[in-house]
Amino acid sequence: MQRKRRLAVFVSIPCIHDEATLTVAENQRTIPFAIRRVYTISHIKRGAIRGKHAHHSTRQVIFCLQGRVTMTLDDGSRTQTVRLDKPERGLLLDRMVWHTMTDFSDDTILLVLASKHFSEADYIRSYTQFKKLAHKIL
Repeated sequence: MQRKRRLAVFVSIPCIHDEATLTVAENQRTIPFAIRRVYTISHIKRGAIRGKHAHHSTRQVIFCLQGRVTMTLDDGSRTQTVRLDKPERGLLLDRMVWHTMTDFSDDTILLVLASKHFSEADYIRSYTQFKKLAHKIL
């Protein structure tokens, strides 16, 4: 029998406090893949719903550097909702996990580390298509 993967997998990175707070993410050490792309999401409009997609092969770790965000994860058979609100705790988004981001605070800043360069072909933007593909995997 195949073991089900966990939807919400948190990645903790070192956090050093002195006259400032320093958090450190390291390629293939604290981040479980080689980082190919880094981007931020900020200045998010009130009431925005972001994400609304899955990836065929890209893995990501999302950190909420400031503020908060609610993440809803779906693997085609289960859903889980988690809150990100600590810069030293990221959320690993594995391949084939539909994710939706909501409930942003006005000051939210997200940092995303991705395992692949951008490719539109890697995105699954239709939830119906995602469900069909996910059921083939399950």
